[in-house]
Amino acid sequence: MEADVPMSDLSVKTTELHGWLDRFKAGDAVALNTMLTRVTSRLERLANKMMLRFPRVARWAEKDDVLQNASMRLVRALENVRPASMREFYALASMQGRREL
Repeated sequence: MEADVPMSDLSVKTTELHGWLDRFKAGDAVALNTMLTRVTSRLERLANKMMLRFPRVARWAEKDDVLQNASMRLVRALENVRPASMREFYALASMQGRREL
C-alpha cells in the first residue's frame, strides 16, 4: 500500500464503480457525485502529472480548470462507455485529461 494514496482511492472497487455507473445511467445524479468524490484525489494526481508533461499548456491553464473540464468530459464519456475495471476507468479519465490539454 502506498503511503501517499488516500484510503478512499484504495477502497474503490470495480463493483462499486459499476453500481454508481448503473445508477447514474438510470438518472441518479447522487451516484455520479459519490463516484467523483471518491476518485477526486486520484484524478487530481493525474491532472498534476499531465500538467508537468504539457509545460506550454500549464503556462496558460490552471490545473483546477483542466481537472474540471476533463471531469466534465469524463462524465459525458461515461454516458456511453462502461469501463470493465478501475484500471479502464482511470485510463478513460486520463484520455479525457489529455484531450482537454
